[in-house]
Amino acid sequence: MEIVTTEHALFWCCKAMEVWSSSVYWSLIADWRGLNCVDLLRWLISKVKMEEMEAKSASKCCSTQVEWCPPPRGYLKLNTDAAVKHNFNFISIGATITDENGKVIVALSKPFPGFFDAELGELLAVREGLLMAKILKLPIQLMELDACNVASAINGSVSSAGLAGCIIEDIKALCKDVGVLKCQAIPRSGNGVAHTLAARAFSYREENLWQHLLPSCFSSLCCS
Repeated sequence: MEIVTTEHALFWCCKAMEVWSSSVYWSLIADWRGLNCVDLLRWLISKVKMEEMEAKSASKCCSTQVEWCPPPRGYLKLNTDAAVKHNFNFISIGATITDENGKVIVALSKPFPGFFDAELGELLAVREGLLMAKILKLPIQLMELDACNVASAINGSVSSAGLAGCIIEDIKALCKDVGVLKCQAIPRSGNGVAHTLAARAFSYREENLWQHLLPSCFSSLCCS
């Protein structure tokens, strides 16, 4: 009669492997095979706790109510946002470039064809904003968006896989081209104009580019 160990029952029997193989931790667990079961469980618990803490921290950093503020003297700032609705075959993108006085130099509202999740939408919005700056030959020193995970991915040194990784590489190259010194996440309350511009494209379904002057409906969101 075969003796079934605790480790085998928890991780390596057919039923357990069926459950774990659908888990995000499966590739990590597979690398631990042959190690002490107790140590593996402790590591998994600490991993889950750490990810929960990081998620709470990221949520907290983007939930505080703040107002948009202009960049330092001599700087230009790019704000971007994306809106995603799953019943549409496109996402919408908003972007603004502002100066030290809070004056809008250029603003963009644009539908972008395709089905994308929120993270890819935010990445595409950043890339479109940077492309706009490059085409218009505007040097951008600061970049802001209201997605902590996307800002972290852009600032990170680890390459991402798939389409997201390709877009991030484009973004990093464009950041060098236009001179970005800092990319940071801010609460949505501090990203109001870009957010409203992104939502606008769902109603108008056309690309609009404004230079030096925004429609009056956005004036209350801008810093005077």
